[in-house]
Amino acid sequence: MKALYRIDEVMEILSCSRNTVFNLLVDGKLKAHNDKPGKSGIRIISKSVDEYLERYELPLDYFKDKSIQIDQPPQRKIISKGIE
Repeated sequence: MKALYRIDEVMEILSCSRNTVFNLLVDGKLKAHNDKPGKSGIRIISKSVDEYLERYELPLDYFKDKSIQIDQPPQRKIISKGIE
């Protein structure tokens, strides 16, 4: 396992945009290391990515006893606009 990830690698792992990765860094949810100050040497510490994923992991029974049925599309309410 790698100790440090590039920004594009974290984008792929988290399935998010570059802006989201930088926002997570600014918010302190991910930790980084800059091995080339003044250049594009920012590397994300892999342990912080693992901790982020664990922190927001859904429990196994998350969808149990929910009103949303996974096998059925959600019911939509039709609102008519116009002449009555």
